[in-house]
Amino acid sequence: MLECAEKFSEETLSYGLGIAPAIPRVTAWDIPESPYAYQWRTSSEQGVRVMRWPEAVKENSFSEKIFALFETQKEGVSSNHFFAMSAALFSDGVVVLVDEGISVDIVLETKMPASGADMLFVFAGARSRVTVHETFSFASGNTADMKGRTVFVIAEEESRVAYAEKLRRFSGGLFFINRKAFAKEKAHVSLVEASGYAAGFLKSETAVFLEGEKSKANLVAFAETDGTAGYDALARVFHRADDTVSNIFSVGTASGLSKIIYRSLIQVPKDIHGGVGRQEGNFLMLSSGAEIDAIPSLEVASDDTKTSHAVSVRRLSADRLFYPRTRGFPSRDAESLIVRGLMEDALLAALSGERADSFSLESLFA
Repeated sequence: MLECAEKFSEETLSYGLGIAPAIPRVTAWDIPESPYAYQWRTSSEQGVRVMRWPEAVKENSFSEKIFALFETQKEGVSSNHFFAMSAALFSDGVVVLVDEGISVDIVLETKMPASGADMLFVFAGARSRVTVHETFSFASGNTADMKGRTVFVIAEEESRVAYAEKLRRFSGGLFFINRKAFAKEKAHVSLVEASGYAAGFLKSETAVFLEGEKSKANLVAFAETDGTAGYDALARVFHRADDTVSNIFSVGTASGLSKIIYRSLIQVPKDIHGGVGRQEGNFLMLSSGAEIDAIPSLEVASDDTKTSHAVSVRRLSADRLFYPRTRGFPSRDAESLIVRGLMEDALLAALSGERADSFSLESLFA
């Protein structure tokens, strides 16, 4: 690291080593062999570019976008240090650039090392239609491993972007995921997170900024924890323009000695008009040792806004299991049916009318 630092200019170092490769005039920097493995498939190649991070940062147009995104961290809106940690450590990632008016479906398979951090950037041009479906797999590791992932989504005017990530069979240790999305005028952004694991700790933070009039955000989180796993999630939407809409839906189940902490926030400043915000959560404790805390919150200063929140945290009662068991289902299968119903309701409510037809429960939990 010190040898690389000697090659950087003073201006480069002022931004920190984490974003140094984004500066075009630094040409002496040698990118080490990456421990990450990415594979992707696209439904169309016209107007679509999918690149590895080292390739993308060599282009001036992309580097300018990177500078703009990192400058937003100085607004003081988000104080989380997980982004800073990922930004300082990452050495690889995937960049998706979609031109104006292009429709494309992208399937991304990411294999992460035992420890490390990377980034995903999705830039959707005006009036484009983009779907990204990502599946994670992990190298074997231990409880001391730490992983980081930062996701940026930029939705230009009248675009539709849907991104889903499937995190299954987590190997343990710590995993920090930070997502940040920006929606311009009449743009829609849908982010879906599906995770299930029995060990380790997952910290997930999502923030969407509705910067253009009539823009919309849909956030959906599914979490299934077991064993001694821990899941701590924060989902936020910031209304920054008039006639904006936000939906935050969450469904979680905790078994064994696992614990879920879920927090959500919709913020609407005083000068915003016609905003609509909705939060709904359903969480089930499937064992006596499981714990769940769910805390929805609203920061609404405008009197021309409609917002609501409803969260339920409960244990599955014998009454809820009675009907499926009379139909011949064992208790475990009966629980799965109930949870599946909650997930389907959330997915339908959040993504109805959006470009996310492929985001079925089968694809998210296969």
